[in-house]
Amino acid sequence: MKIDGTFIIAWWVALLGSAWVAAESTEKVDFFESRIRPVLVKHCYRCHSAESKKRKGGLRLDSRAGWQVGGDSGPAVVPHKPEQSPLYHAISGMGDLSTMPPDQRLTAAIVQDFKTWIADGAVDPRQGTAAVEERASMDVESGRG
Repeated sequence: MKIDGTFIIAWWVALLGSAWVAAESTEKVDFFESRIRPVLVKHCYRCHSAESKKRKGGLRLDSRAGWQVGGDSGPAVVPHKPEQSPLYHAISGMGDLSTMPPDQRLTAAIVQDFKTWIADGAVDPRQGTAAVEERASMDVESGRG
């Protein structure tokens, strides 16, 4: 059996490409776990998690599904587009949104970390669909006053 040289080259390209993607994904997960999640836990979960007594804006930030579904104004993060992401607007003081967190502004370095995270695709390894299921089960019309 003779193996075509093109096949071998394609195989190596695929192998090296998948290794590069895995390394990049690991790096992005590490960035999220070390720079983004701790800020969310410290500054956001009090008002934007399953445990918060009254969730502000209907937004949950304690899962990937939470920011993907978003709150009353839609998804909180638009991967690869920080300038179109309401979460970035809120923490940076841009746009019409109230600056978050309300009690203490985040440092410029932390805001830059969020911008980098979103620009790099907003990799978030957290699992869970509770936010999606919760939003899907809400009766929006009856909640309007």
